[in-house]
Amino acid sequence: MSALLEVSGVSVTFDGFRAINNLSFAIGRAELRAVIGPNGAGKTTFMDIVTGKTRPDSGSVKWGDRGVNLLRLSEAQIARIGIGRKFQRPTVFEDQLVRDNLMLAIRRPRGPLATLFFRPGPADHARVAELAAEIGHGQKQWLEISMLLAQDPQLLLVDEPAAGMTPAEREQTTTLLRRAAQTRAVVVVEHDMDFVRRLDCKVTVLHEGAVLAEGSLDFVTRNPQVIDVYLGRRAMLKVSGLTLHYGGSQILHGIDLTMRQGEVTCLLGTNGVGKTSLLKAISGTHPRSGGTVEFDGQPIGRLPAQQMARRGLAYVPQGRMIFPLLTVRENMETAFAVLPRSEHRIPDEIYDLFPILKDFLHRRGGDLSGGQQQLAIARALLMRPKLLLLDEPTEGIQPSIIAQIGRVIDHLRARGDMAILLVEQYFDFAYARADRFHVIKRGAVALSGSNAEIPEATLRAAVSV
Repeated sequence: MSALLEVSGVSVTFDGFRAINNLSFAIGRAELRAVIGPNGAGKTTFMDIVTGKTRPDSGSVKWGDRGVNLLRLSEAQIARIGIGRKFQRPTVFEDQLVRDNLMLAIRRPRGPLATLFFRPGPADHARVAELAAEIGHGQKQWLEISMLLAQDPQLLLVDEPAAGMTPAEREQTTTLLRRAAQTRAVVVVEHDMDFVRRLDCKVTVLHEGAVLAEGSLDFVTRNPQVIDVYLGRRAMLKVSGLTLHYGGSQILHGIDLTMRQGEVTCLLGTNGVGKTSLLKAISGTHPRSGGTVEFDGQPIGRLPAQQMARRGLAYVPQGRMIFPLLTVRENMETAFAVLPRSEHRIPDEIYDLFPILKDFLHRRGGDLSGGQQQLAIARALLMRPKLLLLDEPTEGIQPSIIAQIGRVIDHLRARGDMAILLVEQYFDFAYARADRFHVIKRGAVALSGSNAEIPEATLRAAVSV
């Protein structure tokens, strides 16, 4: 048996409801795997079966080189052979010190006498100190994971570790799990797609108790069935055969593209090929000559920019278009023009994303220098957009602000409630966060595909001068 764990044809029914339906799943010895799926897909029941909490109606669960049948073992026996599980809600001894929790979890004989007469040795203290260093600020999730690692399991099952964590805590948890997977198998059940992306591992999608898709996150999130049953990403923008002229000169030639909610689409190409013109045609700031545009499932005809904004399209142009004599607050409040009066407020999220704006609320917009780009994006987000158009947001600004804008785009993408169309010359910035690419040459799409479909070298070559 090459796999560490092999689940074959497993089914289980609860009161007539089939929670697991002919499920087959395998994981190797030193592998990190994410399991995703809608509520009720069978993720927790799968873990219950592997750990002996639930007995299936049919199928087999084999373990290790000898193919040990886990269905014949008790929960305690399964734990002793090397399978550890962290539940969604942390289960630690809250009245005990961190080191005491870890010492209780150290792998050792568990018989009554062995436990009664146990005295920790230097190796035990060293192991506890090593694990305690991983916990950092004492997060309960980290403590429980460390308690499981103290048992030295061959397979670690982790249920929604990112729940309730700050971005910094999620980042540290990612590091902890990736390090653990270097020496053992780790299976992570998670709903946070940004967290799953950071794990950078194979993903298994469950639906109605069966495997719906497997592969990289980019691969499974392109699967139409996954989109329909789990991601729910509807087409936010469909452009078909779009053409545009400036006077007698044709700039765009039959552009086709589709953008889905929760995705970042990037337009790449050298200067003067029509990228900005395409944004203007979509936003209504310049009339298109031909073709059709559907926004959020509705054909938009030839609506002007102000009506497109009211429908949920926000456009951050290349020149920022900040009102230089208005204060930062007054610039942001111009977004209220497209919102009902009840929504005329600046949410705290804006200041969380762009802290500098809170410090400079009463400074004139023209005095912000590099902060103008942050102000322009903040103003666009205040419009509560379904579609955000960004035209070269990194142009002419310092590296620290570029990094911050990248984090904002990553956050918006993970939030999943809008589509983002990005025009960008900075290749590494675009490649790190876009789901799909369209390379524009001479006003037409020369290359199109997802991040996973187009090799980086091919994409670089396509946009080189």
